[in-house]
Amino acid sequence: MKAEEAFLNMFGNLTILHVVEFFFAMYFIVRVSKDAIAFINRKHDEEQQKTADVAEALAGVRAMPAYRQQSIKIQGQLNQKITDVHDEMNNKFDELTKKFDAVMDRLNAMDAESKKRARNRIREELMRGHRMFTDPIKNPMKAWSSLEHDSWFALYEDYLDCNGNGDMQYRICPEMNNLDIIHMDDTENLYELMHSRKL
Repeated sequence: MKAEEAFLNMFGNLTILHVVEFFFAMYFIVRVSKDAIAFINRKHDEEQQKTADVAEALAGVRAMPAYRQQSIKIQGQLNQKITDVHDEMNNKFDELTKKFDAVMDRLNAMDAESKKRARNRIREELMRGHRMFTDPIKNPMKAWSSLEHDSWFALYEDYLDCNGNGDMQYRICPEMNNLDIIHMDDTENLYELMHSRKL
């Protein structure tokens, strides 16, 4: 029984009030300790977060020169690509210009050749008309109708449009202008003109 006696000696003076006070005190200590530990942990976490944020900001600041160098490098690459594209476009434009000039030269040559052929055909027609109208055997009246006159000079204008000139202007036209013109309403003279010709 010594254990019982020792227990009673030790705790024999305790009342229920003392036990309740003791438990409330313990509860208060545990509760305050938990709140204090939670507060300390929260403050610790906040400080760690602040430290991490500062470290990240410092790392960003330290990396700024590298970022700047990278930005300069990328900008240089972009500028080079823009220059390459510009040069390529200029080269393509030069090629297109050369091709266009070649096509235009070919068209101009074809136009000149076409005008030359047209001029030759028209000159042949004008000369045939000149030979017929100025021949004293084929046209003894040395006259022509106003319709023939207008047709021949319209053809002569086409000849001039095809860069024709020379002998036609200085010799043939004056001879054609010397022919008498019989108007279309002068039927008697037109009849005589048509019957006098030997075609």
